[in-house]
Amino acid sequence: MYGETDKKKQALEAAAQNYRDSKSESDALSGLTVEGIESKEEELARDLGTQDAKSAALGKSMSDVISIQRQVSSSVRFLREREQEAQAIAQKYEKGADLAKLQESYGAEFDSATAALEGFSELSQLTSLAVEYISSEKPDACPVCEQEIKYAVVLQSIRERAKTAVPAAMNELRVRQRDLERNLARVRQDQKDLKRIDDEGRLERQRLHTALATAAGVLGREVDEGFDFDSKIGSLKEELNEQNDSVVEIDPRDRLSRHR
Repeated sequence: MYGETDKKKQALEAAAQNYRDSKSESDALSGLTVEGIESKEEELARDLGTQDAKSAALGKSMSDVISIQRQVSSSVRFLREREQEAQAIAQKYEKGADLAKLQESYGAEFDSATAALEGFSELSQLTSLAVEYISSEKPDACPVCEQEIKYAVVLQSIRERAKTAVPAAMNELRVRQRDLERNLARVRQDQKDLKRIDDEGRLERQRLHTALATAAGVLGREVDEGFDFDSKIGSLKEELNEQNDSVVEIDPRDRLSRHR
């Protein structure tokens, strides 16, 4: 019983509210002619159009700022990564090292080691010839300086050098040559990487500059890479919501259509 009474009370209150709303609208329009209503509708429509335009402009500004923020964040992250890459390369060398000069130095050392290795190859061939000559001729004098020699002693000395000293020296030069070759390859690659980093960085800085200039045009103020885009997007969103609420409040179309 109590529930049924409560429903009737709610229905009565709703009917009373509808009556008040209708009377309010009726009172507002009672003094208007058809022409007056049409004029009022046109005026309200113009106001609505202005508010719609403001909403559209705010929506576009917010969309533009979000897009710009993504580009700025991407550029800043990219430039930071390239800077870290360049620092990693620099840490391989002494502070202030000139890679071009270092490459030139390694190249000169490599050429020197190559020439020395070729010299030892010739010496090895000469030693073999000397061993063959002394073994077969058994001379009492040196064929070069003509000093008296003991061929057996000289032959033993030459054989020992041919067996140990010359191969050891040649092996050491080959190791040095390989090290210099690796160093040269590393320096050349690092130079290529540094040039790539510089080229990529220059292009990305241009993109960042363009994005910041666009942001300045949208926001009407100078903007740098440290600008708080999140706060600005939040404030634009609030402003857009308020603007949309105001558009709903002044929308006259449904209300006036009932009185045409």
